[in-house]
Amino acid sequence: MKNVRTTTVDLLSRLPKINFLVLSPGILSIRGRTETEEGIDEKLALHYYARWKFIHDLLPLLRAAKDEGEDAKVLTVLGGEYSGKIDLDDLGLKKHYSLANAASAAQTYNDMMVEDFASREPGIAFTHISPVENWALRPFTAILSMLLYPVSVSPGDCAEYMLYALLQGESGAFRRKPRAEIIKGPSPYGEARQSLWEHTITATSVDAP
Repeated sequence: MKNVRTTTVDLLSRLPKINFLVLSPGILSIRGRTETEEGIDEKLALHYYARWKFIHDLLPLLRAAKDEGEDAKVLTVLGGEYSGKIDLDDLGLKKHYSLANAASAAQTYNDMMVEDFASREPGIAFTHISPVENWALRPFTAILSMLLYPVSVSPGDCAEYMLYALLQGESGAFRRKPRAEIIKGPSPYGEARQSLWEHTITATSVDAP
């Protein structure tokens, strides 16, 4: 989180605005819970907390673009169609950590993240999308799909779907499938979003460099 803060402080000092913010940091590891110096699991740090902090810290630049009547859009690439339940008694997975739980939590947290930012920032579009598309892998976990993704989908095709998803939608929260189709239906998270928001503020709080 300190590295994220160092980066965002630098960007805030140099850029007048940001039109498009695309987030896809990640790590492929079969190790168990491995904590950063802030006490966050490395996988969750990259797949959720760092993304949240980049958006949160760079909101002034996104708002500047919106206020000038320009595009202001955020895209987080992880697993927009693989979200699951959330354990409000174990946010951050310090009690019940496993690779499967970490993958599911990160994807669900990203869903909640785009919904919460959209509710707080009218005029900015926030999208969570999955880059994985392989019908033969659907019965298996999202982790396996991501492992085999490079040999199952053309990078060029994937890039076009990601770009389309980024450019669509004037404002609000969007969940999209790998071919950029919107996932419809009411949000299942409700008041749980506030609990995650408050937890994330605490987990990502660091002093400015």
